[in-house]
Amino acid sequence: MSQIGMSGLQASQAWLNVTASNIANANTPGYSRHSLMTTTNADGTVSIDGVQRISDQYLVAQAWDAGTEVGYTGAYAGYMLALENTFATDGGNLGMGLDGYFAALSSCMADPGNTALREDVLNTARELCNQMTNIDGNLENQIDQVNKSMQAMVQEVNSLTKQIADLNMQIQEGMTSGQDVSALQDQRDVAVLQLSEMLDVSVIDCGDGTIQVTLPQGQPLVSQGEAATLGFSSGTQPSDGKLELQFGDDVYYLNPDIGGALGATYEYYQEELIPAQAYVDEFAQEFADAMNSWQVVGYDLNGNPGKPMFTYDPADPAGTIEVADGFTNADLAFASSPTGGAGDNSNLQNMLNVQNQSFVFDSLGGGSFSLNDSYNAVYSHVASAASSAREAYEMAMSTMEQAYYSWSSVSGVNMDEEAMSLMTYQQNYVANAQVIATSDELFATVMNMF
Repeated sequence: MSQIGMSGLQASQAWLNVTASNIANANTPGYSRHSLMTTTNADGTVSIDGVQRISDQYLVAQAWDAGTEVGYTGAYAGYMLALENTFATDGGNLGMGLDGYFAALSSCMADPGNTALREDVLNTARELCNQMTNIDGNLENQIDQVNKSMQAMVQEVNSLTKQIADLNMQIQEGMTSGQDVSALQDQRDVAVLQLSEMLDVSVIDCGDGTIQVTLPQGQPLVSQGEAATLGFSSGTQPSDGKLELQFGDDVYYLNPDIGGALGATYEYYQEELIPAQAYVDEFAQEFADAMNSWQVVGYDLNGNPGKPMFTYDPADPAGTIEVADGFTNADLAFASSPTGGAGDNSNLQNMLNVQNQSFVFDSLGGGSFSLNDSYNAVYSHVASAASSAREAYEMAMSTMEQAYYSWSSVSGVNMDEEAMSLMTYQQNYVANAQVIATSDELFATVMNMF
């Protein structure tokens, strides 16, 4: 009887410790509720078999997947919103700039020699150039920020994969020596969750206490105690940015479709940001070349041969385009002949026709567009993609909330249940202590009989 009471007392104490741990860690991220495993023996005593970690790996995997989607859609939505704002604001709305410039040209048709109207053409030309340089500057800033974000996320991925690999070995060693490794398993699950927010990962339980983590296409991230190393090289040109993964002697070059926040950043960088910059450069070059081509075949207000109105650096058209230094309103070559006089607007009409001229844009897949239509096509794509990204993020958040609720319902700590358990195990402890006391009294009574 005494042995039964003593084993019950020890079990009650162990239950109290487990319950106390659950309560203390109720708000610890990734903590899985613990339960004591006991066995009833043939002699009526109770044996403590260990502490069980309450976890459904299917629900954990769902939470990882949800985290990946939230990481991806959240990052992508933020980037697309920034790109949309770049093209939508007055300082970046090329459609408005073009309309203003060609409206100023059109106003000169009735009185091409009017210096005030000609000056307005120069002013709107400068405003349009400023819009192009503003967009280029914003895109350059975004490229710089994305490069820095990529480098930071790569470092975080490398830190997490190393942490998972280290925990793999600690868990394996602990299980071999019979230690309680539940806390280490919780830490590893949290690390995988954080990694899944960066990348889309596949996780395989190896059955020996370790897990293998790979990208969906099979490239290894963690195996046993070995972790891969991720690297990002920005290159000499923005479009040269590359992600590479090294595992042992093997090197894998990664495509943008790797999921998570890192995948979203890489995809945005390669498929949206670099093409947007290429478009603005192409727009600036086509506009300047088209207008200059008519300027140089016409004659200015003084009957002199026309000269180029716009200048730019071919290596950075949008970032350097401007009205040529020293170019005045008298230099606008609206006339088609040196004797046409101030009222000659025949070449001006050629300049106005540029508004409806079609240009082949390599940055838009080789399609033919007018300048205004090209901007509308780009902005429409960006605005639609930004809207879709926001909707996808909202859906991903809803899915993640559901996944976390499902996980919490199994593995999370319910404070009401733990409070009731605490009272029950306290009563059990007292009752088992009473069993021991009763056993002692019976033993003393028996001894006093002799």
